[in-house]
Amino acid sequence: MSKTEHAQTTGRLLRCLRARHAQARLRVELRWGLCVLTLVGLTLGTSAQQPSFRAQTDLVALNVTVINEHGRAVRGLTLDSFTVMEDGKPQKIAQFASDPVPLSLLVAVDASESMRGRRFDFAREAVLQLVNRLGPDDEVGVFGFNDRAFNIQTWTRSRDSVAQALQQVKPTGYTALYGAVSIGLDAFQTARHRRQAMIVISDGDDRLPGDVIRSGDFKPAHRRALPVLERAVHSEALIYAVGVDAPTDGRTPSIPWPFANSRIQRAA
Repeated sequence: MSKTEHAQTTGRLLRCLRARHAQARLRVELRWGLCVLTLVGLTLGTSAQQPSFRAQTDLVALNVTVINEHGRAVRGLTLDSFTVMEDGKPQKIAQFASDPVPLSLLVAVDASESMRGRRFDFAREAVLQLVNRLGPDDEVGVFGFNDRAFNIQTWTRSRDSVAQALQQVKPTGYTALYGAVSIGLDAFQTARHRRQAMIVISDGDDRLPGDVIRSGDFKPAHRRALPVLERAVHSEALIYAVGVDAPTDGRTPSIPWPFANSRIQRAA
């Protein structure tokens, strides 16, 4: 092959390689172009959609016990026997069940200095009577409070466990009553049942070391009460307060105000 023919052949090969390279480059650019167009199309399609809104409705559970004039439970009631009102307007009852609902009962026992002796004995016996009235699927937890709240018995269905735990408690110190209620509301997060109740047994007001009452000022206990009351309002748990008034002459302790033993028994 002459030099002229060799040069012509080489030129044709180079032109063919350049053409194939250009075609390949064009295909790559077209593919990238399609990807870009597709992404832009997706973006435009998404932005063109109408904004979506999400609504949520909470189901409010109401645990109701109906009693007659003799303090006995009225059974056999139906949905038509009840009316739920909110702001003066009747509300629709979405679900209704008359079967017994398992209960998670939490008992807060005052273990401050003033509860020593007959008062704490009475409180201990009241707790054990409550446990005896629980159903087979109910559970109970017990904690005490003095300067602070402390655990006595975690969630259980055993009366013996509660009795043994209460025997170890020695009343002393001040009365962190509102702190106990707050701790109790926290404890309901680990409860097994949605139906929940707390019973607070105490002989006095909330009082902690260092409390100073100034004329014309809120009591320190009032300031501690406000956030606890706010939490209680938003909780589904029922909270009962039991006042214990025991003289020091050995007579039987008494409960001087409305939340008496009959009320406690009905709560269980």
